Amino acid sequence: MPRGGELTVGAVTRHFARLEPGKRALYDASRALTYRELDDAADRLASALLHDGVRRGDVVCAYLPNCIDYVLVVLGVARAGAIFSPINPRFKRYEIAKILALARPRIVFTTSAQAEVLRSAVQAGESPRVVAVDAQGNGSLQPMLAREIGALPDVDEDDVFSLMFTSGTTGEPKGALATHRARMLWVINATIQYGLDEADAYLGTMPQVHSAGLTFTRSIPGT
Repeated sequence: MPRGGELTVGAVTRHFARLEPGKRALYDASRALTYRELDDAADRLASALLHDGVRRGDVVCAYLPNCIDYVLVVLGVARAGAIFSPINPRFKRYEIAKILALARPRIVFTTSAQAEVLRSAVQAGESPRVVAVDAQGNGSLQPMLAREIGALPDVDEDDVFSLMFTSGTTGEPKGALATHRARMLWVINATIQYGLDEADAYLGTMPQVHSAGLTFTRSIPGT
């Protein structure tokens, strides 16, 4: 398949932005984004990541609770050709430190309330940039979304999409890689198994840091 194939995470909202640009894609009772708005924001974030030095294969982490910006970060990282790696928002400093040491992210997205815990977990020799999605100024998401959209790379379905840390019930977390194709097949399978279509809405109760929460968030074509 040529590069830029449809079985990539970043292609999901691009497809619906063409079909129904004004349709609501995400809603959290205080904020909503249409598919056109979400698609544009994802391109802007991807472009900003590339401008800030993120390259294909670099890791970008999200230390975030469930929120609209979580989805935006996932899409932006995917379109930039980088690797998305979530950090459980319930993790404490010593747990975060282990993940950062293994993942070695270029950028970590978090909230203002969590930023200090995150910064305290950074070890000597590590230098990830911390971006608070709800803050103002240069250390926030908004300046990144305000930039012009530049050229974005082609992303192939066999490129690595995610680095997720799992340990089951015992042992230290271990990183598991998944390609774009693997993640999209999970999304398609969930859509088929549960009989979901464009008339359905998904209430996000599962944590987006978990594989299931991440999959179902992208299985519904909006409301």
